[in-house]
Amino acid sequence: MLFLAPCVLCANPWYGDTDKFVFTGDSIKLSAPRRSASVYISRASSAAVDAVFSCSVEMDYAPSSVNYVKFYLLSDSEDLSGPLDGYFLRLGYSDKTLSLYRQDGEVIKKLASAVEGLLDSGTPKFTFRVERRGESLWTLYYRDDNARNADFVNLSSVEDGTFTHASFMGVAIKFTSTRNEAFRFFNLHASGENGEERVSLPPPAAGDVFLNEILFNPLPGGADYVEVVNMSDRGFSFAGCSIANGKDTFALPARDIAAGSYMVFTPDSAATVSGYDAEDSLVAETRLPSMPDDAGCVYLHDPDGVVIDSLCYSEDMHSPLVSDAEGVALERCNPLSDVWVSASSFYGYGTPGRQNSQYMQEPENPAGSQVHVFPASFTPDGDGNEDFVRICHSMDGGASGSLYICHANGYMVKTLYSGVLLSAEDCAVWDGTDEDGRLCPVGIYVALFEAVDESGYATRAKIPFVLSARR
Repeated sequence: MLFLAPCVLCANPWYGDTDKFVFTGDSIKLSAPRRSASVYISRASSAAVDAVFSCSVEMDYAPSSVNYVKFYLLSDSEDLSGPLDGYFLRLGYSDKTLSLYRQDGEVIKKLASAVEGLLDSGTPKFTFRVERRGESLWTLYYRDDNARNADFVNLSSVEDGTFTHASFMGVAIKFTSTRNEAFRFFNLHASGENGEERVSLPPPAAGDVFLNEILFNPLPGGADYVEVVNMSDRGFSFAGCSIANGKDTFALPARDIAAGSYMVFTPDSAATVSGYDAEDSLVAETRLPSMPDDAGCVYLHDPDGVVIDSLCYSEDMHSPLVSDAEGVALERCNPLSDVWVSASSFYGYGTPGRQNSQYMQEPENPAGSQVHVFPASFTPDGDGNEDFVRICHSMDGGASGSLYICHANGYMVKTLYSGVLLSAEDCAVWDGTDEDGRLCPVGIYVALFEAVDESGYATRAKIPFVLSARR
C-alpha cells in the first residue's frame, strides 16, 4: 500500500513508505519499526539530461551488503521496489563505496564506481553530486563532510545515454533491525531537462552566494574570471541573473550551483581550466563586463536587478610581496569576510572552482575578550598556509578606533587603520610588511588596539604574536 507524505512540499509530495520516514524542512530521516526491511520514497522529477543531482548523507555506521541505499536519480516508475527503467547511485554495500548503475526493468548493470572502502568509517558523512552533461556523459563527485573544509573530488566518469526521460526520483533503503534509524538525507536536489521541460531551481539572493575570487589582470592568452561560492544549504540556478561593472551588464548562463559548491564565470573556459587546473564542470563560459587591470567593480545581480554581492577592487589590494600581479587572482580569506588577498604562488596564483589558497577559518573570540589575534604565529612566505595574521575586535558599535602593529621593542612598523568608525565586529589583516612594503624581520610583534565609544569609554589592548619563518 502506498502512502502520501504530509505536506512537506505540497507542490511535489513524496510517495511510497512515507510512514517510515520523518520529514523536517530540507532533511529526511529513516524512522522505521525495529525489524529488517526494505523501504522507499519517491517524488515526481523530470530531470534527466543536462542534469545535476546532489544530496548530503549521514549514516550511523559503515554500510554493508544488508545496510545500504539506492538513490534513484531518475526512474520511469513511482514504485522503486519493482522493475523500472532508470539510473541509481548505490551508497554502500559490501564494497563500501559509491557506484552508478543503470536499471533496465529487472536487469541491473554497474556503469562506474569509486574506490572500494570510500565509506568505510564509523559514521560516514558526505555529499555526492552526479552531473549528466548532454544525454550521455555522467560524472560522479564526492565530498567528505567529516573532513573540515574538504572540496569535491571527481571520482569517475562514464558514457551512457540509454534513458533520457524521467518521471520520478527517490531513495530506496535496505536495513537490518538495528539500523532502522541510521540514515539521514539533507538538501536533496535535482535539476535538468526532460525534452523541452526544465526543472528549475530558484535564483540565489544576498547571503546565499558570494563573490569569492576574481582575476582581473590575466596573463597574455589568459582570461578574466569571477568565482562564486554557495554558502547556503541548498542549490540555486543563475538563470536570469547577471554580472555588471557599474556600466555594462551581461546575462549569466542558466547554470546550477550546488550547496557548498563553486561556479566560475569566464569568457574563455579553456584558458581558465588549463591555466589554473580548474574543474571543467565548475567553469561556465560567458561574456563578462570589462575588468580593468588597475581598478574596477564587479556586481552580481539577481533576476530583479538586486545586488547579491559586489566587490570594488584595485591593484593595490595585492600583497606588496607580489612584484608582478599579472595572472595573480584576488581571493577572499573567508566567504564571510571582507578581507581580500593575493592568491598563493604555491597554488599557481589562483584556485578557481576550489577552496581558496589563502582560506582562513573565522577565529573564535575567547570568552570575555574584545580583541584577539589569529593565528598566534604566522609565516608570510606565500605558501598559502598562515601567510597572514588577523586582528579582530568585538565590541558595541559606534566606537572610533585605531590599530597599529609594533615591534616588541616598542617602535611602530605599520598602521592598519587610524581614527575610523568601527563596526561591532570586524577583522584586519597584516601581511608582515612595514609602511614601505618591505617584509619585517622574524620576531615578536604587538597588535595595539585603541578605541573610544560614544560615551567616552576607552578600550586599549596590546596582544603579542610571532612573525615566524618555516625551516
